[in-house]
Amino acid sequence: MNKLPLSRIERVVITILNQERSRGSTTLRDATTLSVSKLLEHQNVDDYVGPAERIMLFRDKVRKIVHSHLKGPFNSAGYNGVKIPANLQLGRLTSWLAIAEGPNALWVPTTKASLEQLQMNYEMKRKKRRQSQDAERITLDLKNWLEDKGYSCLEDANG
Repeated sequence: MNKLPLSRIERVVITILNQERSRGSTTLRDATTLSVSKLLEHQNVDDYVGPAERIMLFRDKVRKIVHSHLKGPFNSAGYNGVKIPANLQLGRLTSWLAIAEGPNALWVPTTKASLEQLQMNYEMKRKKRRQSQDAERITLDLKNWLEDKGYSCLEDANG
């Protein structure tokens, strides 16, 4: 399969991450700041971002705002007369519930979610929690293997 050539931005990011790797650590913020600084040394932002990319960046910004509102806190103030047990912790709910994953997932207002939709949201969250636990376990297994073999890091194991 033919790979597309790396963009200038990707090449700079890879260079910065390699530099940070040799230092031993970085943060997303630092790697981003260093990459942006390097990219803007000799060119301005307009040289990297054309009209189509501006639209995509704008769409992404709007998508993030929509997403933050969908995941905003549930306002239970209108339900004070309903005898809901305190252990349900309605304050932990979001104002909308996702019924599936991905950009085309259906979201329903929490106040209108049917029993089936509530169950679907629960199952989705349960699946995500399991995936997160599996990913968490990988690093623990790696740590235990390195420890058993007497290595201090994966690079040492590579010789």
